[in-house]
Amino acid sequence: LYNEMGKILGLDRTNNIVIVGAGNLGQALANNQDFDSNGFKIIGLFDVNPRLIGMTVRGVEVYDIDMLETFLKEHEVMIAALTLPKSKAVKVAEKLVDLGIKALWNFAPVDLHFSEDILVENVHLAERKSCVIESIVFHLFLLTAQSQITYVCSESSYNSKYSNDSGVHFLRNRRFKDALRCFERRNAAD
Repeated sequence: LYNEMGKILGLDRTNNIVIVGAGNLGQALANNQDFDSNGFKIIGLFDVNPRLIGMTVRGVEVYDIDMLETFLKEHEVMIAALTLPKSKAVKVAEKLVDLGIKALWNFAPVDLHFSEDILVENVHLAERKSCVIESIVFHLFLLTAQSQITYVCSESSYNSKYSNDSGVHFLRNRRFKDALRCFERRNAAD
């Protein structure tokens, strides 16, 4: 059943991908080995930078962007990843769609929009980075607050009710809100 479902969904075949923009991000994508194990094969990278053209990344050659049209006519490719500057992304994406690309994985800092028959995934690394940073800051705040609350609660009468010897046990087994109440009660008593 699993194999039959895979055939219906197209998971039993390899999907070729090209990456347009062979700078740091493009090379990082090309170096990701998860593509191979999930049925995707990067078969070409393209760039305008003469220093990058001709080099290989995990055995995949970097071609001059001027070779893109010929390459796509000679190879069956339906997916392209864009890792290029905002100023070039829309024009290159339109060219890719005109050449038959059906799915765009866009890392450029501009949203791409096409008709419904073209799948576009706009990836906003800056926003995700911001969310990650905010999450880290929040968790650091919680750790700092926990250590302060643990100190206060470990010396309070709450400690004997909810913990063996330490307020840390209390914090791990009670909701943070309860810990804050303990902190507030202890400060009010002072």
